Amino acid sequence: MFENTVKNQLASKFNNTTQLSQHLSKSIFIFSVGNNDYINTYFGFLQTRRRFNPQQFAKLLIDTLSQQLQKLYNLGARKMVIFELGPIGCIPSIVRSSKSNNGRCDDEKNQMVSLFNTQLASLLSNLTLTLQDSHFAWGNGTFSCIPQLTPCLVPDEHYFWDGYHLTQATCSVIASRCISGSDLCLPMNIQQLVQA
Repeated sequence: MFENTVKNQLASKFNNTTQLSQHLSKSIFIFSVGNNDYINTYFGFLQTRRRFNPQQFAKLLIDTLSQQLQKLYNLGARKMVIFELGPIGCIPSIVRSSKSNNGRCDDEKNQMVSLFNTQLASLLSNLTLTLQDSHFAWGNGTFSCIPQLTPCLVPDEHYFWDGYHLTQATCSVIASRCISGSDLCLPMNIQQLVQA
């Protein structure tokens, strides 16, 4: 889809491909990927868990992400922020479905997701070193959560507004810390990425 947008829509907005490439190289691309791959595909389908152990599934996702990020690079993207997966075992829908945890986070699912996060950090470091003039920042997704049993009546006072989705207030905190903070987007925040 992005390739189509670049070639068929953005290209007509610039005088030549050099101008388009320069524009894309200055743009910042932000991604949050993998949550649904785990929630819907790995945790949702027994045949997926039979086919892939947790390490194999994490590697499959990382390999696929690597290919996609390299495609974006080849289209002109140079500055990218990719968020790691948060503690999926703590989202309300998972907490509710884990009967044995008495309303607490499912640590087993969080451990599975941590395999992806560890590989993500290595992938982004490697891509920054191997793809000329690229800058990949890693967004830390392991902030704490408060599972809710029903959708929140006042979502700005909670992390989640339903069983899966972060509230606007939570997203605002994450965005602010990623834009100018020093603890969420690494090795540089978005302000630093703009200057890179």
